[in-house]
Amino acid sequence: SDDNTSVLGYARMAKNGLAVKERLSVPAYLPRADFEQKRGDSHGNSGCEDPRITKIGNTLYMGYTAYDGVHMPHAALTSISVQDFLAKRWDQWREPQLVTPDAVDDKDMCILPEKCHGNYYIFHRIGTQICADFRKTLDFSKERLTRCVEIMGPRPGMWDSKKVGVAGVPILTKKGWLFIYHG
Repeated sequence: SDDNTSVLGYARMAKNGLAVKERLSVPAYLPRADFEQKRGDSHGNSGCEDPRITKIGNTLYMGYTAYDGVHMPHAALTSISVQDFLAKRWDQWREPQLVTPDAVDDKDMCILPEKCHGNYYIFHRIGTQICADFRKTLDFSKERLTRCVEIMGPRPGMWDSKKVGVAGVPILTKKGWLFIYHG
């Protein structure tokens, strides 16, 4: 926005994947919670960035980076029904929750699209490392993620030598999960 607040938009691609078929002029998701509202200097960055949407059943879970312009960026989670999303009823996004601890710079969050051993696998980035944590529930109102099971980190001397992060939700293939990351 004009005041450097990040919002999340909606664009639909043509079937060929090469052209934008529809782009809305209004945001699909606006910052609503305190942890994503601008604080302090009105010219600083804030808002919601880097969304990754996972479909589980009839619900779309959106992990994203929430930033208030003052505190560390956090991984946050909200959700909406597939039906409401397709109907573009953006007022139906559920109240967002912080997923990660307060004093940790944590971004690039997504959820594996299916449970493994009865747990949801949540990927996120702390500092320069891709981490995972496992949870029985996606309700973070009482407890946030507390550990970083290291998945991978930067490789010295390579294109991804500074930091790495989850680029999108892993995709299940015949040979296992395809995990795409950025560096």
